[in-house]
Amino acid sequence: MTIARWGLGILVVVGAYGPWRATEAQVRQTVEAGVHYSTLDYDQAYSFWDTGWRFSFTGGAAVEIPLGERWALAPGLRYVQKGNQVRYDLRPALPAAGEFRILQDYLAVAVRLRFRPLSSRRMAVCIGPEVAFLFSAHSVTVSAIPAQFVTETSYDDIRDDLKKVDFSVAAGAEVPFPVENHEVFVALRYSEGLVGVAPEWASDWSTRGIESVVGLRW
Repeated sequence: MTIARWGLGILVVVGAYGPWRATEAQVRQTVEAGVHYSTLDYDQAYSFWDTGWRFSFTGGAAVEIPLGERWALAPGLRYVQKGNQVRYDLRPALPAAGEFRILQDYLAVAVRLRFRPLSSRRMAVCIGPEVAFLFSAHSVTVSAIPAQFVTETSYDDIRDDLKKVDFSVAAGAEVPFPVENHEVFVALRYSEGLVGVAPEWASDWSTRGIESVVGLRW
Protein backbone atom coordinates (compact mmCIF):
# COMPACT_ATOMS: atom_id res chain seq x y z
CA MET A 1 0.00 0.00 0.00
CA THR A 2 3.00 2.31 -0.36
CA ILE A 3 1.59 3.75 -3.59
CA ALA A 4 -1.74 4.38 -1.87
CA ARG A 5 -0.06 6.31 0.96
CA TRP A 6 1.89 8.44 -1.55
CA GLY A 7 -1.23 9.15 -3.61
CA LEU A 8 -3.32 10.14 -0.61
CA GLY A 9 -0.42 12.14 0.83
CA ILE A 10 -0.10 14.19 -2.37
CA LEU A 11 -3.85 14.84 -2.36
CA VAL A 12 -3.74 16.04 1.27
CA VAL A 13 -0.76 18.33 0.59
CA VAL A 14 -2.38 19.84 -2.50
CA GLY A 15 -5.66 20.30 -0.67
CA ALA A 16 -3.93 22.04 2.23
CA TYR A 17 -1.72 24.16 -0.04
CA GLY A 18 -4.62 25.33 -2.23
CA PRO A 19 -6.52 27.44 0.35
CA TRP A 20 -3.23 29.09 1.47
CA ARG A 21 -2.82 30.39 -2.10
CA ALA A 22 -6.40 31.68 -2.26
CA THR A 23 -5.22 35.27 -1.88
CA GLU A 24 -3.41 34.99 -5.24
CA ALA A 25 -5.88 32.76 -7.14
CA GLN A 26 -9.36 31.54 -6.38
CA VAL A 27 -9.10 27.91 -5.29
CA ARG A 28 -12.44 26.16 -5.47
CA GLN A 29 -13.87 22.95 -4.07
CA THR A 30 -15.97 20.45 -5.99
CA VAL A 31 -18.33 17.62 -5.10
CA GLU A 32 -19.97 15.35 -7.66
CA ALA A 33 -22.04 12.19 -8.00
CA GLY A 34 -23.44 10.24 -10.89
CA VAL A 35 -23.60 7.05 -12.92
CA HIS A 36 -20.64 4.95 -14.08
CA TYR A 37 -21.33 2.69 -17.09
CA SER A 38 -18.53 0.12 -17.27
CA THR A 39 -17.28 -3.00 -18.99
CA LEU A 40 -14.13 -5.15 -18.98
CA ASP A 41 -11.87 -5.80 -21.97
CA TYR A 42 -10.64 -9.42 -21.94
CA ASP A 43 -7.38 -10.60 -23.45
CA GLN A 44 -9.15 -13.71 -24.67
CA ALA A 45 -12.81 -13.71 -25.68
CA TYR A 46 -14.88 -16.87 -25.94
CA SER A 47 -17.46 -17.60 -28.62
CA PHE A 48 -20.10 -18.56 -26.04
CA TRP A 49 -19.74 -15.21 -24.18
CA ASP A 50 -21.79 -12.08 -24.80
CA THR A 51 -19.88 -9.36 -22.94
CA GLY A 52 -21.94 -6.39 -21.86
CA TRP A 53 -21.89 -3.22 -19.77
CA ARG A 54 -23.41 -2.44 -16.38
CA PHE A 55 -24.43 0.65 -14.39
CA SER A 56 -23.06 1.60 -10.97
CA PHE A 57 -22.59 4.64 -8.73
CA THR A 58 -19.64 7.01 -8.53
CA GLY A 59 -19.05 10.07 -6.37
CA GLY A 60 -16.30 12.14 -4.83
CA ALA A 61 -14.70 15.51 -4.12
CA ALA A 62 -11.83 17.58 -5.52
CA VAL A 63 -10.06 20.91 -5.26
CA GLU A 64 -9.51 23.08 -8.34
CA ILE A 65 -6.30 25.12 -8.46
CA PRO A 66 -6.12 27.80 -11.22
CA LEU A 67 -3.02 27.74 -13.43
CA GLY A 68 -3.93 30.80 -15.49
CA GLU A 69 -6.93 32.33 -17.18
CA ARG A 70 -8.19 29.11 -18.77
CA TRP A 71 -6.24 26.28 -17.12
CA ALA A 72 -6.74 24.57 -13.79
CA LEU A 73 -5.47 21.47 -11.98
CA ALA A 74 -8.07 19.40 -10.14
CA PRO A 75 -6.81 16.61 -7.85
CA GLY A 76 -9.59 14.62 -6.21
CA LEU A 77 -10.68 11.50 -4.37
CA ARG A 78 -13.69 9.41 -5.32
CA TYR A 79 -15.45 6.06 -5.06
CA VAL A 80 -16.07 4.12 -8.26
CA GLN A 81 -17.27 0.62 -9.04
CA LYS A 82 -15.94 -1.03 -12.19
CA GLY A 83 -17.15 -4.26 -13.71
CA ASN A 84 -19.33 -5.86 -16.35
CA GLN A 85 -22.10 -8.32 -17.12
CA VAL A 86 -21.54 -11.39 -19.30
CA ARG A 87 -24.15 -13.78 -20.64
CA TYR A 88 -23.00 -17.25 -21.62
CA ASP A 89 -24.59 -20.22 -23.34
CA LEU A 90 -22.83 -23.60 -23.42
CA ARG A 91 -25.53 -25.36 -25.41
CA PRO A 92 -25.52 -27.73 -27.25
CA ALA A 93 -22.16 -28.95 -25.86
CA LEU A 94 -23.51 -28.68 -22.29
CA PRO A 95 -27.10 -28.11 -21.11
CA ALA A 96 -26.24 -24.87 -19.27
CA ALA A 97 -26.63 -21.11 -19.74
CA GLY A 98 -26.65 -18.03 -17.54
CA GLU A 99 -24.75 -14.87 -16.71
CA PHE A 100 -22.06 -13.59 -14.38
CA ARG A 101 -21.13 -10.13 -13.12
CA ILE A 102 -17.78 -8.81 -11.94
CA LEU A 103 -17.94 -6.03 -9.32
CA GLN A 104 -14.73 -4.17 -8.42
CA ASP A 105 -14.96 -1.40 -5.79
CA TYR A 106 -12.21 1.24 -5.80
CA LEU A 107 -11.13 4.34 -3.91
CA ALA A 108 -9.50 6.40 -6.66
CA VAL A 109 -7.13 9.37 -6.72
CA ALA A 110 -7.59 11.39 -9.92
CA VAL A 111 -5.59 14.39 -11.15
CA ARG A 112 -7.31 16.18 -14.03
CA LEU A 113 -6.05 19.06 -16.13
CA ARG A 114 -9.01 21.30 -16.95
CA PHE A 115 -9.08 23.72 -19.89
CA ARG A 116 -11.67 26.22 -21.10
CA PRO A 117 -11.29 26.46 -24.92
CA LEU A 118 -13.60 29.49 -25.10
CA SER A 119 -13.37 32.82 -23.34
CA SER A 120 -16.74 32.19 -21.71
CA ARG A 121 -17.13 29.73 -18.84
CA ARG A 122 -19.85 27.78 -20.62
CA MET A 123 -17.71 24.76 -21.46
CA ALA A 124 -14.55 23.02 -20.29
CA VAL A 125 -12.62 19.89 -21.25
CA CYS A 126 -10.42 17.78 -19.01
CA ILE A 127 -7.90 14.95 -19.16
CA GLY A 128 -5.75 13.20 -16.61
CA PRO A 129 -4.59 9.99 -14.93
CA GLU A 130 -6.30 8.09 -12.16
CA VAL A 131 -4.87 5.59 -9.67
CA ALA A 132 -7.55 3.38 -8.13
CA PHE A 133 -7.06 1.20 -5.04
CA LEU A 134 -9.16 -1.95 -4.80
CA PHE A 135 -10.91 -2.55 -1.47
CA SER A 136 -13.59 -5.05 -2.51
CA ALA A 137 -14.30 -7.38 -5.45
CA HIS A 138 -16.95 -10.01 -6.08
CA SER A 139 -18.29 -12.20 -8.83
CA VAL A 140 -21.98 -13.04 -9.03
CA THR A 141 -22.95 -16.04 -11.18
CA VAL A 142 -26.49 -16.97 -12.13
CA SER A 143 -26.43 -20.38 -13.84
CA ALA A 144 -29.36 -22.28 -15.27
CA ILE A 145 -30.13 -25.70 -16.69
CA PRO A 146 -33.11 -24.90 -18.93
CA ALA A 147 -34.15 -28.51 -19.48
CA GLN A 148 -34.50 -29.06 -15.72
CA PHE A 149 -35.83 -25.56 -14.88
CA VAL A 150 -33.03 -25.19 -12.31
CA THR A 151 -31.38 -21.85 -11.47
CA GLU A 152 -28.52 -21.33 -9.03
CA THR A 153 -26.87 -18.10 -7.84
CA SER A 154 -23.37 -17.99 -6.34
CA TYR A 155 -21.35 -15.15 -4.81
CA ASP A 156 -17.55 -15.28 -4.64
CA ASP A 157 -15.01 -12.94 -3.08
CA ILE A 158 -12.29 -12.41 -5.73
CA ARG A 159 -10.34 -9.53 -4.21
CA ASP A 160 -7.28 -11.68 -3.50
CA ASP A 161 -7.21 -12.79 -7.16
CA LEU A 162 -6.96 -9.25 -8.57
CA LYS A 163 -4.29 -6.57 -8.62
CA LYS A 164 -4.83 -4.06 -5.85
CA VAL A 165 -4.09 -1.02 -8.04
CA ASP A 166 -5.64 -0.04 -11.36
CA PHE A 167 -4.09 2.68 -13.57
CA SER A 168 -6.30 4.50 -16.06
CA VAL A 169 -6.60 7.75 -18.00
CA ALA A 170 -9.82 9.72 -18.42
CA ALA A 171 -10.97 12.53 -20.70
CA GLY A 172 -14.22 14.41 -20.94
CA ALA A 173 -16.16 17.65 -21.11
CA GLU A 174 -18.44 19.60 -18.81
CA VAL A 175 -21.02 22.35 -19.04
CA PRO A 176 -21.32 24.64 -15.97
CA PHE A 177 -24.35 26.69 -14.95
CA PRO A 178 -23.61 29.67 -12.65
CA VAL A 179 -25.83 29.88 -9.57
CA GLU A 180 -24.97 33.03 -7.58
CA ASN A 181 -21.41 32.44 -6.30
CA HIS A 182 -21.44 28.73 -7.17
CA GLU A 183 -21.48 26.57 -10.28
CA VAL A 184 -23.64 23.55 -10.96
CA PHE A 185 -22.11 21.44 -13.73
CA VAL A 186 -22.89 18.37 -15.81
CA ALA A 187 -19.92 16.31 -17.01
CA LEU A 188 -19.42 13.37 -19.34
CA ARG A 189 -16.14 11.39 -19.19
CA TYR A 190 -14.58 8.32 -20.79
CA SER A 191 -11.92 6.24 -19.00
CA GLU A 192 -9.58 3.53 -20.27
CA GLY A 193 -7.60 1.12 -18.10
CA LEU A 194 -3.91 0.98 -18.94
CA VAL A 195 -3.05 -2.37 -17.33
CA GLY A 196 -4.60 -5.78 -16.80
CA VAL A 197 -5.95 -6.37 -13.30
CA ALA A 198 -6.61 -10.15 -13.33
CA PRO A 199 -3.36 -11.93 -14.33
CA GLU A 200 -4.29 -15.05 -12.34
CA TRP A 201 -7.50 -15.66 -14.27
CA ALA A 202 -7.77 -17.68 -17.48
CA SER A 203 -8.24 -14.40 -19.36
CA ASP A 204 -6.79 -11.17 -17.99
CA TRP A 205 -8.89 -8.03 -18.30
CA SER A 206 -8.62 -4.24 -18.13
CA THR A 207 -11.28 -1.70 -17.18
CA ARG A 208 -13.22 0.73 -19.34
CA GLY A 209 -16.07 3.09 -18.55
CA ILE A 210 -18.26 6.06 -19.40
CA GLU A 211 -19.66 8.24 -16.64
CA SER A 212 -22.16 11.05 -16.35
CA VAL A 213 -22.05 13.17 -13.19
CA VAL A 214 -23.67 16.25 -11.72
CA GLY A 215 -21.58 18.43 -9.44
CA LEU A 216 -21.33 21.61 -7.43
CA ARG A 217 -18.30 23.95 -7.48
CA TRP A 218 -17.77 26.84 -5.06
